[in-house]
Amino acid sequence: MPRRPTRPKAPTRPWLVRIAVLVVLVTTGCTAAESSDPGSDNTSVAESGQRAGSDDDVSDLDTIETVWTAFVTAAATRSDPDQLVAYAEPEAIAEADRAFFEPRLPQTFYPRITIEGATATIEDCSLFSFPLVESPYIPLTAFAQEVDGTWRIAQLNVWAEDACVPAELATEILTAYERFWDNELTFSNPPDPNHLLIDQTLTGRRLQRKRAVLEWQVENDAVLRGRPTTRPRIVEVQPGLAVVADCQTPDPDSGFYDRITGERRPETPQPAPGQTDLVRTWLELDGGRWKVEFSGVEADANCDTEADDGIPPVGRSAARDEEP
Repeated sequence: MPRRPTRPKAPTRPWLVRIAVLVVLVTTGCTAAESSDPGSDNTSVAESGQRAGSDDDVSDLDTIETVWTAFVTAAATRSDPDQLVAYAEPEAIAEADRAFFEPRLPQTFYPRITIEGATATIEDCSLFSFPLVESPYIPLTAFAQEVDGTWRIAQLNVWAEDACVPAELATEILTAYERFWDNELTFSNPPDPNHLLIDQTLTGRRLQRKRAVLEWQVENDAVLRGRPTTRPRIVEVQPGLAVVADCQTPDPDSGFYDRITGERRPETPQPAPGQTDLVRTWLELDGGRWKVEFSGVEADANCDTEADDGIPPVGRSAARDEEP
């Protein structure tokens, strides 16, 4: 079993003593530019998760994301502290100095940017060099302000007691998890130990075990049926490793069947009505692709199908040009 990510105690630094169940967006005191016509509202609102209505909005989104990336990179690498002055106000620089107290490699994903007039809110999930909770990814909230046509970072909040997973990364992990259940039926009915999808879906011990099960199926004329109803959530994540918890409902017909007679085999009894199984799955990044390395099932666990205690995704899941 791969080493399960642990929950170490957070460093006792003054700026770390912030407990925020929800990321509270603190207002900057900057108001949107007012229209010269009191009867109209020309406030421009654009969000990075969708194409805005004008070329100016799109240009602002690109500019803010460029400034944000440059600011985080300069703060993280600490190669040229004076460079921060080009992107941010003193208050944001001071918080960056406290947050990025040691050099690290910056890792940027797709921040979610919301523009309201001359003010923008930036929500991002940044990889820190030390693990604090279930994830070394920490939520960042920043506020940018446009002054004389130039966007600058005015305020930075680092929610160090919280954990997050970048939305882009969460999408990749959960897509791989669902693909695992889809492909499971593909190479198990009929069973094919040499199916091309096996190496694309599984790795490590799960790969070895699945090939052994498929060989058993071939020898015993057994096929696998039934895909569970899944409700996955990411509960732990590290670079290259993720853990997904899933309170799933098995298909009433799931199990091994005799390929010739169609009768259910005794190795897998029929699920009970209303049964829920708690499945905990480890995924690893293997060759640039997320694959299932191990999966454990607590059958008939009576788990809560409405539970939502996973690590929240922060940011957006794709580049703006890739989103509908």
